[in-house]
Amino acid sequence: MHDPRRMKPPSARDIAALTFIGEGYEVAQYQLHAAIFPKVSAVVVSHFVTRAVRNGWIAVERWNRVGINRLRLTALGREAVVRVRGDAISLFVPRRPVATKDVAHTLWINDVRVALQKHACFDVVLAAWQLQRRMTPPPAAIPDVLAIRKPRHDVAGLIFACEIDLGGERLTRTFLPKLETLHSLITEWSVETKILILTQGAQRAAVINTFAQAKSFVMLALPLPPVSGSSDRSIVGNIVTNVLALDVKAS
Repeated sequence: MHDPRRMKPPSARDIAALTFIGEGYEVAQYQLHAAIFPKVSAVVVSHFVTRAVRNGWIAVERWNRVGINRLRLTALGREAVVRVRGDAISLFVPRRPVATKDVAHTLWINDVRVALQKHACFDVVLAAWQLQRRMTPPPAAIPDVLAIRKPRHDVAGLIFACEIDLGGERLTRTFLPKLETLHSLITEWSVETKILILTQGAQRAAVINTFAQAKSFVMLALPLPPVSGSSDRSIVGNIVTNVLALDVKAS
């Protein structure tokens, strides 16, 4: 049996990993690897996960018992982070795994979150669940991911919002009006804005882009990349990087 008196205090990288997991609500192990352990092998990440479970810092669920590892912060893990960082507002401790119907959406949100943290220079990257906790009263629309770059002497400020559209909402009646509300909200916050919608299929993306162009919105829709394994999700990083390099602001 593991003796708690032999448990070493968490290292700086342990705290970074636990923070990433807590901020992501529930993250896949490959996302943790990309975000916190990018220069080491998957074996090192597995060793961290095993140790974190043993120390009671995280809980692990296997997707359908054979798929990817899904990681959640525990109360002990949150305490370990708070002792070092002193702030728990962005840390989530779900009692249960994300519901099956919401797993894909949660994974995509964290994929984009990792991509923005890795490939772009933002001061803050927040997922929807973090925004919901921080914004009282909640606004009429909340993006799935919001990234903020503060203005500097040589770089303009930027608010970048991303919406993950898995096709579950009716396009004309529900999703497009939601995008209109989101655009109105984002442009109130900053002069320089970019909004990306990752959606199901080229046809749905084309309809959204036609809508955005008709409204002169600062908005671009692209199809979600195909997924046959976790490595394919790195395509999201390329998509976000490319969009950030584009001038999507309406003329």
